[in-house]
Amino acid sequence: MTPDPAGESPPAPPPRKHARFQPVPASSWKASLAGWGLATFIRLYSLTLRFRIEDRAGMETIAGTVIWAFWHNRLLTLPAVYRRMAKHRPLAGLTSPSKDGAVVAAVMKRFGIGSVRGSSNKRAAQ
Repeated sequence: MTPDPAGESPPAPPPRKHARFQPVPASSWKASLAGWGLATFIRLYSLTLRFRIEDRAGMETIAGTVIWAFWHNRLLTLPAVYRRMAKHRPLAGLTSPSKDGAVVAAVMKRFGIGSVRGSSNKRAAQ
């Protein structure tokens, strides 16, 4: 720091309490417990569903990587559709690095779906 014209140095900035980027925790016991409960609910809910899948894109015959895009209101049906159509493909979902994202990741893990923890604006560098 350079002194000002009066010869005094400006005050130093306060030290940071936490590092700017912290690793995202894998999962807490609370997230695991909530994940188990929600996965059980989704399994029971899936038993009440009756749906027909029209594979207009030919997803079952496509070799290679596929990106699924769906609305949030279809989240509860995703495990049932995945189990019926694409169990032979590895699947990963993009989840938030927040505590809520940890619960979603724990639910997906129960269905054999991996998770990629990230965000476009928070902790994107990790």
